[in-house]
Formats: sequence, C-alpha cells, structure tokens
Amino acid sequence: MNISWDQYFINIAKQVATKSKDPSSQVGCVIVTKDNRPVSFGYNGFVAGCDEHHMTLERPMKYHLVIHAEMNALLFAERNVRGHKFYCTHGPCENCLKHLMQAGVGEIIYDSPGIIKERGTPEQKDAIKRLLLAKNIICRNLNGKSYLEEIF
Repeated sequence: MNISWDQYFINIAKQVATKSKDPSSQVGCVIVTKDNRPVSFGYNGFVAGCDEHHMTLERPMKYHLVIHAEMNALLFAERNVRGHKFYCTHGPCENCLKHLMQAGVGEIIYDSPGIIKERGTPEQKDAIKRLLLAKNIICRNLNGKSYLEEIF
C-alpha cells in the first residue's frame, strides 16, 4: 500500500513525538523540502544539554521551561527553511505560528488541532486568526481542512 507524502511525514512526526519526556503532551515535527526531503526533526522538550534535575514537567511551570516541537525543529534545521513544509502532530500555538511565518515556511500540515481547539483562550485563537489572515500561508489538517475552520 502506497500512502501519501502527507501521511508518511505525519507518521514520522508521531514517531519523533515519542522522544518527548512530557507524559501529558507529546508533540513531534518534521521539516521537509518542497521535493519531500526531510531536513530537521523536533519534539517538545527541555533545552538540549541542560541538567534536567532542575527542570519540571508539572503545570504550570513546564510552560515556561519546555521548547515546542516546531521551534526545536526550526532551531536544529541549520538552514534556510523558506518555502519548506512543516509536518506536526498538532496545530501550532500562536507563538510557534508567528515564528514559522517569519522563517518563511510554505505550508503547515498537522494531524490534530491540539490544545488550541480544546483549551485555547479567545486571545490565542484571535491571534492565530489574525496571523493566518494577514499572510498567505497554508495551515491545514491531513484532510485539507484549514486550521481556522477547525478551531472556530
């Protein structure tokens, strides 16, 4: 059986997510060129090389300590990602979205809308809406439904 490139890279993002030590939120991301060549991977976790004895995955402190999967993939790419595709297990938060947009990402494809749909504040959702409407970037799920359609 031959699966689509989108499904293939979402499957890889799910595998990458298993490296996260966060028991409640495992997120993975794969950056891919326009011709479907992976260039970077990321999962949500602490700063690389830090002494984890000083860290915690307890809420709410973990929100200040953990780097999101999208940001880790972007930081470890070590190259220009303009026009590349980002495959993520979850839809991006407003902070990751604005950084991905600034980096020139061509498209964001995700599996699940994630916590923004479930627990996102009105301000977070409004910021995402404003960002996506202000710049022509595709942010969609595997079935082609836009992120805005999913979270509103």
